Amino acid sequence: MYRYRMNQIKTELKIVNTNQKKVKNSSCMYGLKAWFIATFAVIMILSCTQDIENLVGPSYSGYTVGVTAHYGGVGIVKGTGTATIRVEVVTAAGVPVNGAVATMSATLGTLGAATLTTVNGVITTTLTAAATAGTSYITATVENATATTMVPILSF
Repeated sequence: MYRYRMNQIKTELKIVNTNQKKVKNSSCMYGLKAWFIATFAVIMILSCTQDIENLVGPSYSGYTVGVTAHYGGVGIVKGTGTATIRVEVVTAAGVPVNGAVATMSATLGTLGAATLTTVNGVITTTLTAAATAGTSYITATVENATATTMVPILSF
């Protein structure tokens, strides 16, 4: 009887030890999953681009124009910060337009170019922040269609 009880205790200890390992591994696994989900969420937030803002059109030729600013964070720093300005021009069917001429302007800061031509429906240029803080409104005009976006210029 003593031996039988010892074997029962050993068996129960093995089961408890196995369960503890499973719990330890699963809690580690859940911690790893939580870390992965949090890291993935941060990466997606930082790497996602905005949808094109302020879609406007049609122009005389039936084009739709959209513009967006990519700068990350809450804005760009006055005097040194830059933002990428992206303009897209498509037909009514959503086909990118090659050779559409866009006239660009900014209320605060300096654009890389005032007039640009689309390649595969896209134009990119940069906005360099002005020496003063404020909000820069960037306008892209194709024919008679004008789209606008904004970039905050921060003082810190």
